[in-house]
Amino acid sequence: MLNIYSKKTIKLSKQNIQDIFKLKNTHWKYSISEQKKFFQTFIKKRDIHNLMYFKNELIGYTLLRNSKLVINKKKYDYFHFDTLIIKKKFRKLKLSNLQMDLNNSVIKLHKKPSVLFCNDNMVRFYKKKNWTVINKNLSLPYLRGKMKKTLIFNF
Repeated sequence: MLNIYSKKTIKLSKQNIQDIFKLKNTHWKYSISEQKKFFQTFIKKRDIHNLMYFKNELIGYTLLRNSKLVINKKKYDYFHFDTLIIKKKFRKLKLSNLQMDLNNSVIKLHKKPSVLFCNDNMVRFYKKKNWTVINKNLSLPYLRGKMKKTLIFNF
């Protein structure tokens, strides 16, 4: 049975957090301890975690981080779309579409725009989900200088 949850960081259980670290560890080369440090440093209590479980196994995850942008001394709230991962053995089931539908719904519900950074090979997927490319060369310090495409949704 497939269950999908949307929780703020403050509402995550210790098990949820461990599940997130384990799932991310299957995709990225960062250790569990490095992920824990990142989580403690950058994740805020009100950030939103969209979790997809099959039985008791976390198979899909997205992080929407509450962020602010200042333009001409005016502050704008937005979600930094930080992570989208589907466990490898479940990827051919098109669950990323279901995960993105949830993400887009949560973003709209909060009436904020969202920004994401991705590699060229992912742009087509996000465009199918109504995201728009806004700039080819924006980046964030923790992306470690990698060139990313920037997309926006619900602007």
